[in-house]
Amino acid sequence: MTTTPITRRTGLNRTVLLRAGAPWHEHRAGRVLGATGLSGIVADAAAGAAVALDDTPLVTLDRALLAGEQWAEAVAEQWTDALAHLLQTLRSPTDDDRAAREEWGEEDWARWASVRQVVLCGGVVAGELGRRASRDPRVVAQRAELAPEPARAPLLGLAAGLADGLVLDLGHSSIKAAAVRDGVLASTTGMPVPWRPFDTSTWPSPDTVLGLVVEAARDAMDPSAPDDRDLEVRVAIANYVVDGLLDDDPTYGTLRSRGPDPRRVLGHSLTRGLRRPCAVTVLRNDGAAAALGVRSTQPAADAREGPGRHDDQGRGEATTAVISIGTSLGLGFADA
Repeated sequence: MTTTPITRRTGLNRTVLLRAGAPWHEHRAGRVLGATGLSGIVADAAAGAAVALDDTPLVTLDRALLAGEQWAEAVAEQWTDALAHLLQTLRSPTDDDRAAREEWGEEDWARWASVRQVVLCGGVVAGELGRRASRDPRVVAQRAELAPEPARAPLLGLAAGLADGLVLDLGHSSIKAAAVRDGVLASTTGMPVPWRPFDTSTWPSPDTVLGLVVEAARDAMDPSAPDDRDLEVRVAIANYVVDGLLDDDPTYGTLRSRGPDPRRVLGHSLTRGLRRPCAVTVLRNDGAAAALGVRSTQPAADAREGPGRHDDQGRGEATTAVISIGTSLGLGFADA
């Protein structure tokens, strides 16, 4: 079976969650599980419990979960229930589930039928919420597990096999960067982005995006490292990337106005900003970038549990799906 690229059509954000009576019934997964939707739920729940949001909603949620506060427990239960239901929908869809995702063809559902392991990563699951969800029996039953370093998973994936260079994770809440030297990923530096998802009045210009990328890269560079040779740069981005091209998105997609090849656009800006030759050799969606560092841990025989079980390339092998839960849902397949 031909590998289908991850796009708006084939990605997870538009998957409709269906269970009558659930607070997320008939809502799209990206808005329920992603940071933007979850932050709204946290803010409402905190207000109902007369709890002040002294920090960002997700930081407040994690702190309240550690303290055992009832309102936070209720939010975590609702979110975990929705996550488990999404995984069940993907792996064992009902006729209603299929009808609600009418843009998917049989090859899309077959790809998920081949999944024998799911790895969760991203900022939303980097704290107590993610640890709890990954231990929940409903999530465990779907063979999902938490990445060792959820917040750094895209950077770790990009760094796999890289001897020396720079890795960047361009997200919708922050831009993260880390140097790689002698095959070792250094500590991560990060900076918040000035825009807010879904708020058109805050969306950036290409110059703003490129300026932030250069600043993050500069902060991550080791001043003692030699700067007389070309710098290889690998980039994860909160955007769909198909055949090296960015999806038409009003945040990172704005780089399309600077040229058709985003790797060349980013490389040119980094070369100028860092004052050394830079070449962007990898550009992936954040979920696909994280998948570069993941390999299936399910036994090979497990992939043969029943007739018609195959991966998206028809090899009869297990496929590992990587879901990056940040502002919305990124996706990658480790064995695709």
